[in-house]
Amino acid sequence: MVNSGTIYANATASSLMTKLINHDKLSRLLDAKNGETALKMVMEFGFGEGVTVTNPFEFELLCDKEEENLYNFIIETCPSEHALKCLTLSYDYHNLKSALKVKYGKNVDYGKLVYRYTRKSADELKDQVLSDNYEDLSLFQAELCKKIDEFHILGNLTPLKIDIESNLAMYSEIFQALKNAHDPLLMEYYQKKVNFINLSTVVRAKAFNLTDNMALSMLIPFGTFDETVFTAYLEGNGESLIEKLRFTEYKELGKVLIESESDKSALTKYEQMCENMLMDLWRDVKFIPEQRLSTYFSYVFARYNIIKNVRLIMVCVNNSLDTAEIRERLVETYDR
Repeated sequence: MVNSGTIYANATASSLMTKLINHDKLSRLLDAKNGETALKMVMEFGFGEGVTVTNPFEFELLCDKEEENLYNFIIETCPSEHALKCLTLSYDYHNLKSALKVKYGKNVDYGKLVYRYTRKSADELKDQVLSDNYEDLSLFQAELCKKIDEFHILGNLTPLKIDIESNLAMYSEIFQALKNAHDPLLMEYYQKKVNFINLSTVVRAKAFNLTDNMALSMLIPFGTFDETVFTAYLEGNGESLIEKLRFTEYKELGKVLIESESDKSALTKYEQMCENMLMDLWRDVKFIPEQRLSTYFSYVFARYNIIKNVRLIMVCVNNSLDTAEIRERLVETYDR
C-alpha cells in the first residue's frame, strides 16, 4: 500500500508540473530578439521566483535562486529520508570538497564556491574541516576528510585527488541510501549516471595519457558495467569500446565518445544524450502516482534540466550565438 506521504508528494509534484517551463516556452525564449527580452520572459515564467534582475547578464542570480528554491522544495516535501539524501548529497559534498580545497589549496574563494542554503552551514563546515573536527559528519564524509589529510601528510595530494575521492565518497553514500530507499527506478537512475561518468572518465583519461591503473582507479564502482568494458578500451581502441556496447542502450553514446577523441565538441553532445536518457526514465511514469515516488522524482529532475536549459539559452541570447546550434544542445523537457 502506498503511504500518505508518497501520495501527497506525487500529488504536489503533479499539480506543479504544468507550471514548469516546457518545450514551447523554451523555444520562445530561444527566439527572443535580445537578452533583455529573454530575461523578461524568464521572469514571467516564474523562474528564480524571489529575485528580481534587470541586467540580462546577471541571469545567473535567477539560476542560483531557482536551485535554492528546488533544494528547499525537496527538503520540505520529500517523504523518504533515504530518497531525500540521494537528492541532496551532491550539495553537501560540493561544499565539503570546497572546504577541503580551502584547507589545502591556494587562493580558493570559498564564499563564491559554496551553496549557502544547505542544512549544514557552509561556514560551520569550513571551520570544522580546518580544525580537523569531523565528529558530526557522516561516516563517508569523515572518512573522506581523513583520507585527504593522509594524502597531504604523504605529500601526494592534488586537487584532482580531492575531486576523485569526493565523488567516490558521495556515490558510496548515495548508493547506501538507495538500498534503503527500495525504489528500483531511482536505483536505475543513479546507476545510469555512474555508467555515464565512468565511460567519459576512461576516454578522458586515455586522452591525457594516464596509465591504465590510474584510469581504473578513477572509476566509481556502482554502475552496471563490468571492468572489461573499460579495460578493452584502455588496452585497445575505440572500436573495442563500441563492440562492448554494441548490444546495449549505450551503443550510440560510445560512438559519440570516440568522436570526442578528435572533436572535443562531441563531449557536449555526449552530455546532452546522457541527460536525455535520464529524462526518458521518468517521462512515461510522471503521472502514475501508484509507482512509488516516480511522479515526484520526474518533477524534481525536470526542474534540474530546466535550470540547465535556461542557463544555456541565456548565454546564447546574450551573446547572439547561433540559435539552431543551441537548440540541438538543449536537454529534452518532461513534456516531449
